Amino acid sequence: MDKHKDRKINNRFGVMIILGDFILPHQKTFWLDELLTKLSWVGVLERTGRSTLARMTKDGWFEVEKVGRRNRYSLTRWGEAVLRQGDLRIFEEAGQDWDENWHLVIYSLPEDKRVLRHNLVQQLSWLGYGRLSRGSWLSPYDRREPLRQALKEPETNDYLHFFTGDYLGNTDIQQLIKTCWDFEAVSAEYGRFVETYQPLLSRLEAAKRPLSLEEAFCHRFWVSYDFLPVLRKDPNLPTRFLPDDWRGFTARQLYKDSKILFPDDPNLFSE
Repeated sequence: MDKHKDRKINNRFGVMIILGDFILPHQKTFWLDELLTKLSWVGVLERTGRSTLARMTKDGWFEVEKVGRRNRYSLTRWGEAVLRQGDLRIFEEAGQDWDENWHLVIYSLPEDKRVLRHNLVQQLSWLGYGRLSRGSWLSPYDRREPLRQALKEPETNDYLHFFTGDYLGNTDIQQLIKTCWDFEAVSAEYGRFVETYQPLLSRLEAAKRPLSLEEAFCHRFWVSYDFLPVLRKDPNLPTRFLPDDWRGFTARQLYKDSKILFPDDPNLFSE
C-alpha cells in the first residue's frame, strides 16, 4: 500500500467505489462516521470527505437522517440504480455473443441544457457507447434500459432517439470502430494495470499472511480505483472485433481474482 501513501484521488469516485464495492452488496444505508473512517484509510481528510458527501447529497445520491449525534445516509432510488447498473457493466462477460445489430443513440439538446448533456455523455461513456459524431453514439448492444435508469433527469428522454440495424457502409467496419473507440489507448491502460497489480497479487498470495481489515480494504479499493476508469473506456466489443493481443481479457480476470484475494468483509459497515 506504500505506493498509494501520498496519492491524490478523485473523492467522489472514491466514495462511489466504497458504495458499490463494500456497502450496497449488504445494505442501502451507512453511518457518516464509518464512511469517513474508511476514506481516511485511503488518504482522504475528514473535512474533504464531509464536503464530498454534502455535494453528493445535493446532487441526489443520498437522503440523510439525524439519529442522536450521528448521521445515517440512505441511497436514493436513483443512486442505487446507478450503482447497480455499474455492477452489471463491471461483471458482464467479456466478448459477448452478438446478434450483428448496431444500436445508435442520437440526441439534440438545447444550449441551455448543458448539465443534461454532460450527465448524458457520462452515462453513454460508462455504458460503452462510442461517439460516432456530434450527438451520435454507437454500441453493439441494446443498452436503452440501463441508460434510461441511470439518467437522473427524466426529461433527458425527451431528447433521445434510438435506432437499431445493420451497418451498410461506406467504410470498413474496423475503421468505423476506430472512429468510435481508441483501442490502442485502452489496451495500453489495461497493460499498465496488469503490470502494476499482477506482481502485487502474486506476491501477496504467495506470502499467505493474513491481512488486517484495513489492509484488505485498501488493496481492494485501489484495485477497483485503477481498473474501473479503464473499463469505462472499453465498450466490451464482440471478440471478432478485438485485436489478437487484447490485454482486456487478462485485466478483467486479474480484477476478478483480486475480489477473491481481498474479500469484502460484511462487518466493515454497520446498519
